[in-house]
Amino acid sequence: MRIPQTILPLIILIVAIHPALAQLPTGLKDTQAGTATPPPPEQALKQITMPPGFEVSLFAGDPAVAQPIAINYDDRGRLWVAESFSYIEWKRKSQDRILIFEDRDGDGRYDSRKVFWDKANHLSGFQIGHGGVWICDAPQLLFIPDADRDDIPDGEPQVMLDGWAKDAEHNFFNGLTWGPDGWLYGRHGIKKHSLVGRPGTPTEKRIELSCAIWRFHPQRHEFEIVADGTINPWGLDWNAEGQAFITTSVVDHLWHLVPGARFARWENRKGGHPNPYSYELMKSASDHRHWEGGETERRKLGHDKQGGGHSHCGLMIYQSDHWPQEFANAAFFNNVHGNRMNMDNLVRRHAGYVATHGPDFLRGNSDWFRGVEVIQSPDGGAMLAEWTDLGECHDRDGIHRTSGRLFKISYGKSKKLEPFDLNAFKSEELANLLWHENVWWRRHALRILQERFAAGKTAGPKMVELLGAKAASGSIRDSVIAVQLLASIDRDHALLRSIYDDCPATREAVRAQVIQLLFHESKPTATDVRWLVRQAEDASPQTSLADLHMASALQRIPVNDRWDLASALTQRPVHEDDRNLALMIWYGFEPLVPLDRTRALKISLRSQIPLIRQFTARRIAAGR
Repeated sequence: MRIPQTILPLIILIVAIHPALAQLPTGLKDTQAGTATPPPPEQALKQITMPPGFEVSLFAGDPAVAQPIAINYDDRGRLWVAESFSYIEWKRKSQDRILIFEDRDGDGRYDSRKVFWDKANHLSGFQIGHGGVWICDAPQLLFIPDADRDDIPDGEPQVMLDGWAKDAEHNFFNGLTWGPDGWLYGRHGIKKHSLVGRPGTPTEKRIELSCAIWRFHPQRHEFEIVADGTINPWGLDWNAEGQAFITTSVVDHLWHLVPGARFARWENRKGGHPNPYSYELMKSASDHRHWEGGETERRKLGHDKQGGGHSHCGLMIYQSDHWPQEFANAAFFNNVHGNRMNMDNLVRRHAGYVATHGPDFLRGNSDWFRGVEVIQSPDGGAMLAEWTDLGECHDRDGIHRTSGRLFKISYGKSKKLEPFDLNAFKSEELANLLWHENVWWRRHALRILQERFAAGKTAGPKMVELLGAKAASGSIRDSVIAVQLLASIDRDHALLRSIYDDCPATREAVRAQVIQLLFHESKPTATDVRWLVRQAEDASPQTSLADLHMASALQRIPVNDRWDLASALTQRPVHEDDRNLALMIWYGFEPLVPLDRTRALKISLRSQIPLIRQFTARRIAAGR
């Protein structure tokens, strides 16, 4: 039967809006062991408890959404959701989907729903930007172009990278998120190694990785490992100082992510860092665990007083003025076995951070509650993706495929926003949003401006002047994001170096951000290296966040050009509680030892860091 063209738009609208008409993929079956079924979405909502003053609403529930493994907002404030029906079986059925939800009246519940793409095989993450959608779909990192932003793919998916492991159970590669440096960041677990490269890259030229944080440049298509270790990272976010943090399962749950870090791996898994001369691996930032004992105790789910259990998913460092001050800049992440959301407070200590345990933020109060992701919303609240299943994170007892929920979290009533599209804003308007109280607006404005500059648009002198002024004398938060955008403009790095030179030591977070962007946003120049050596030689003896990023930069410099910076860094005393800083210096210094043992030994004997002296002697004895 042919549908009259006059009523076709009405039919499409009804299907998009009416929840009862939302269909799950054909042939989808629940494999969860037993006959139990989850509470209906509205009942699950009533079971959730939160601190006084907070409200949670059911944004969407099954059958409108099921198996939500990742969520992201687009530049119009619409929520995109990845549904993973392939987890954890790894059969190629082309059923995984990306949906788009919109809440037009601001009541905390969706009004329209559409399918963007429904042909993924192993969907585990996605991100929107640079003219399309980036997708983790093992064994490939895909890009689906949608340049006209009409929510219809402009063509078939383009393979950016391949070689990702397909049978890694719950340890497969996942993410994605835009870093403040303009790169696309992702994560990878420990169980199966991946050999990653562009399509057609021979095996010997591919990059091998297992548990790691990685990144990919959207224009240059460069791929690299950012940091190695932990076991199965499944959360990543940045704080207001521009510092990154990750959450993981099993090994201690929260880590301060520094480029070049070599984190401890799960002790029961084979091997340590690929470099056997690391000798010692870096510890987590968390000063507590959410479980006790070893493997036997981990299987006894609960540990209520410790926080719920050992498996963690997602990470949101809350940065807005909508919630009470006590929650500002705290880290929120889901505790899968504990059926809740934990909260840690991030406290600066010497050259890093300590994550201290705070009271649980949210409890599902149901064995079926499985939080997977939490992100900040444009209205200052948060959105929670909840898997809805029994069993543990491996899900070897089967999966309840047809369930899943999205919960909107607000302090007081959900705030209604007028319709907007940030891509329609002028660059000057976006620049003003960089100082917004809500980090959601700051980050989207930053990314769109980075896209425009990458496409050849020139920043006007007024914008450069504004950014320079903010970088020099704004709040730490405003200065950091100004530096992040300036890194996309300042091609010869002269402006960034001058900002550091004029920056007092009390603004060490700004200094640290300048160093990180100088040496990690693009290839460092010889001028950059000479400049950094002078900073290391002239800096005060007190260890700081800037020192940590100087040590990180050491690994980005060609080995033959490291000597002067390595010598300067080893002559600076390191606080005994800053073991991670000492190790970062060692990781950059170690390749110099076999290059020239005598010269390296002389440097180590003058070193103010006992670890450098000990490890240098050990490395010389090892030969090679």
